Amino acid sequence: MESSFCKEANEKWDLTGILIIICTTVFLTYCYYKRNLNYWTNKDIPCEKPFLFLGNFPNMIASKQTVPQYLANLYAKYQNQPYFGIYLFNRPALVLRDPKLIKNVLIKNFSKFPDRSFTIDKSADMIACSSLFAVKNPEWKALRAKLSPIFTSGKLKMMLPLIKECCESLKTYLEVRAGDNIDMKEVSGKYATDVISSCTFGVNACSLKNEDSEFRLSAFGYFLAPMVIRVLKLSFLDREATVYLNNLFWKILDERESTKTRRNDLIDILIDLKNDNDKSSVSFDGVTLSSQAVSFFSAGHETTSSAISFALYEMAMNPDVQDCLRDEITSSIKKHGDIVYEGIKEMEYLDMIFCEVLRKYTQAPFLIRECVHDCYIPEYNLQADKGTDIIVPIAGLHSDPNYFPDPQKFDPLRFSIENQQNFVPYSYLPFGGGPRNCIGERFAQISGKLGLIYIIKHFRVLKSEDTPDVLKFNHKSLLLESEGGVNLKIERIV
Repeated sequence: MESSFCKEANEKWDLTGILIIICTTVFLTYCYYKRNLNYWTNKDIPCEKPFLFLGNFPNMIASKQTVPQYLANLYAKYQNQPYFGIYLFNRPALVLRDPKLIKNVLIKNFSKFPDRSFTIDKSADMIACSSLFAVKNPEWKALRAKLSPIFTSGKLKMMLPLIKECCESLKTYLEVRAGDNIDMKEVSGKYATDVISSCTFGVNACSLKNEDSEFRLSAFGYFLAPMVIRVLKLSFLDREATVYLNNLFWKILDERESTKTRRNDLIDILIDLKNDNDKSSVSFDGVTLSSQAVSFFSAGHETTSSAISFALYEMAMNPDVQDCLRDEITSSIKKHGDIVYEGIKEMEYLDMIFCEVLRKYTQAPFLIRECVHDCYIPEYNLQADKGTDIIVPIAGLHSDPNYFPDPQKFDPLRFSIENQQNFVPYSYLPFGGGPRNCIGERFAQISGKLGLIYIIKHFRVLKSEDTPDVLKFNHKSLLLESEGGVNLKIERIV
């Protein structure tokens, strides 16, 4: 009887002990997150009210806005503040509004903010972890120095014939569909896929000829909070796509080295780096080598295709802009006898259009940096603690009427040489700013502009019955993506 009583008592104690442990764990977890979510209040910095455990993500989801729109609205809400706080789950992040402060972080105090606050699990995605985009300092500095020569004017000029081949395929594709209602976002995506696969991997993806191209079936990942990445072991790039591109890279590289053939593309340049005798700073072999090609492909595809499609939409809505560009293209060809690198660089109106597209339709909605050392900025009485995320809301800057009057209006002339002289420095950041800006900016510019040149030279871009007067955007997408594509009609110019 006594033994049975003791057994029952022990069982009750075991259950009580378990409940105590669970309650204690929940309480301590609550206190930990609650403490973190008071971070900005304790610093007397204005901030968005967070949700327990989830920070400000519920606001973003409930608003049914895109990330660029959400950040732009917060930017406008705190218009009298140089900075304000938000929470990425329980992780505090400081959002900068003042261009002078942004310059201070990206340039003057770059050594305190050299890394992107970007979490990728190496065991889940070694390729993305080894890319220039994600790698941390000081490895980043050495890697950047080695890769920078890839995008010099001389190298891009040698790639121009490869891009023009893709432009010819684009022209042929559109000729067959002249008069039809066309999703130019999809067409621009095919063109961008062909260009980047040709200049990066040295192969013709044939996306404009083959609807089932393997390259077009590759879908890339998206940004998530660090804790989700770590717990779920997520990869930044789609695993199947990564494996396919990685295997393709090594197959092509081995063929090039065995046959000693050259194509003036990225693989040729990476081979040169691989065989470089200077191994003191960074060794280009294994995953370090292939990850650069894979990451360049993934980074350049979506931004290039979106820029082209949004430019075409605006020219359909503003025929006078389209006519002026066509006249400039005609004059350039008459002067140089063909579409040449020097001619593209001389097209001022084309550059104005491209700049205005990147302003109004900001592709990279924000920059994010991690404070790696405590940093005090006396001009703003701002103490940035080690480990704090720093966010630059590019979409907010680009839609600020103080810097760009009537920001919803598409006005290429705001980027005339004369007007640019009056710009507030660091209010326009389509490719980032400082030493860690986008290394592929020149390539993106030349490939995007060349695609536009070929389309506008040979076709008139018009509104169709499916073209909305105001584009609506997919709020589930990190990048700016039009719902239902960008539907337009084209007419061939005889």
